[in-house]
Amino acid sequence: MSAVVGCANAADPLACLRAVPVGALLDSGVSMSTTVDGDFLPDQPRALFAAGEFNDVPYIIGSNADEGTISFLGFPPVKTEEEYLQALRERYGDRAEAIAAVYPASSFPNPQDALMRVVGDSGLGCGTHDSARRAAAAGAEVYLYNFARWVQIPQLIPLDLRALHGAEIAYVFGAPPPPTEADRLLGDSIQGYWGRFAHTGDPNGGGDVTWPRYDDASDQRLNLDAPISVVSGFRRTECAYWWSVYDEAFR
Repeated sequence: MSAVVGCANAADPLACLRAVPVGALLDSGVSMSTTVDGDFLPDQPRALFAAGEFNDVPYIIGSNADEGTISFLGFPPVKTEEEYLQALRERYGDRAEAIAAVYPASSFPNPQDALMRVVGDSGLGCGTHDSARRAAAAGAEVYLYNFARWVQIPQLIPLDLRALHGAEIAYVFGAPPPPTEADRLLGDSIQGYWGRFAHTGDPNGGGDVTWPRYDDASDQRLNLDAPISVVSGFRRTECAYWWSVYDEAFR
């Protein structure tokens, strides 16, 4: 990043980076991610969980059913299996055929749906699930969720993005779109869960569906939809594949 935005040879590279306009950083083409610096973050989070070196507090953690849809705004959809495989090759290289075996296009309404699922699971859904597994294995109280309520706001978003990334935030803060009775009730329940959790460390109570504490053996999570339910083994097979990819990356 420093070299791309002209700060590599600055007397104080950090001060130089702080002075760079945000737009220039975003347009740099450099992917920014968490860095293990040996100080603020002394090791990979998976290693810290395994060593018990983390804040032992209760966790609410989860992802949305359609995390990948928002990644394709403005892009033409893939329409054939060959286009699907080519898109996988462009994103995942030599893993494309293995991914297609886990996510065969024939198992989805169309190849684009398969591609969006792959991107959502690999980038957010299965990583979140892996974090829940590791925190729970380390002894933390973990409450895992999947937000599955389809959001349709045609006046704001021209595409059906379904239960897209970030869609649950409006429900947490009491402004669910669209304001149907079912969405209002879902929002009331979500606010109840989050409020009780903030107050006591346990989201349960208030007459809502009991949210089971997560453990890898039962693999249960709350499915936030209308109605709310508890699901087991959610996308377990797909995520097991991505967990093996993560393990290989962090050897």
